[in-house]
Formats: sequence, C-alpha cells, structure tokens
Amino acid sequence: MKNKFNKKNIAGFSLLEIVIVVFIMAIGLVGVISLTTQNLQAQTVNENKLIASGLAQEGIELARNWRDNNWLDSVDWKTGMTGTFSADYLSSKYSVTGLNDNLARLKINASGFYEINSGTNSIFSRIITITDQGDYLNVVCTVRWLSVNSANTYVAETQLYGWQ
Repeated sequence: MKNKFNKKNIAGFSLLEIVIVVFIMAIGLVGVISLTTQNLQAQTVNENKLIASGLAQEGIELARNWRDNNWLDSVDWKTGMTGTFSADYLSSKYSVTGLNDNLARLKINASGFYEINSGTNSIFSRIITITDQGDYLNVVCTVRWLSVNSANTYVAETQLYGWQ
C-alpha cells in the first residue's frame, strides 16, 4: 500500500513561486499608490483653477459695477475706468503696477472671502486692466497663483459698452 503523504504528493509552494507572487503584488500596490498620488495632485490643480476662474469673473463683475455706479452718479460711464487696478468685493480699488505689486495679492478674511486689505495671504494675485477702445472698454482680469512647480495664470476678458 502506498503512503498518501509521501513527500512527492504533498502540495505546497516553492520559494520561487512565493517570490514571484510577492513581486507581482508589490507592482500592483506601487501602481495603486502612484495613481492615488496623481489623483490628489490633479485635484489640487483643478481646485486652484476653479478658484482662479471665479476670482477672474469677480474682477470682470467689479468693472461692470464701476461702470454702473458711474451711470448712477450721473457721470460719464468711462470716468476713472482706465488703468490697472486691484480690487475686491468690498469696493476697495487701488491702482497697481502689475501682478507683482503687493496690493495685487489677495488675502482670505475671517469669513473665508478674498479681499486685498486684511486677512491671511492667499496664493492668488489679481489685477484688472481696463483700456479705452473708443466705443467700448476692454477689460482683462488676470489671476496668478504659485504652485509647487510653477506659476499659473488664468485670464478672463470682456468688453464693456455704454449701452444706456
């Protein structure tokens, strides 16, 4: 009678098989970790682009508000409109030289809003450049922010007319 438990009949894994399985699992885990890291980086980039687009749109709306206030004050709609400005929703408006100007840096106030006068420095700077084109004003709002690897820029542009 043959012994069922002969060394040749015992099923098991060799050392080589175990090493191969561990290697394949390690490659899979490295792939998952790499994908997770890239996903987190993309999320930060997309979040900053979304914030920058909102800040640029707010800059365009501020210029519209200045035009509308000129109408309400019964002055020419272009009065005080041309130049390069830093501004916020609190109606603070300053002439600046460009994005590197200290007043172009936006701050986050205690309520979580971006402004230029008080709060904690954010990564964003914004300028509104308005040029007179005769029949209309060309408004360009540029938002810049610094990330770990580079400086990023978002630009929004529109034309304002004296349609009143």
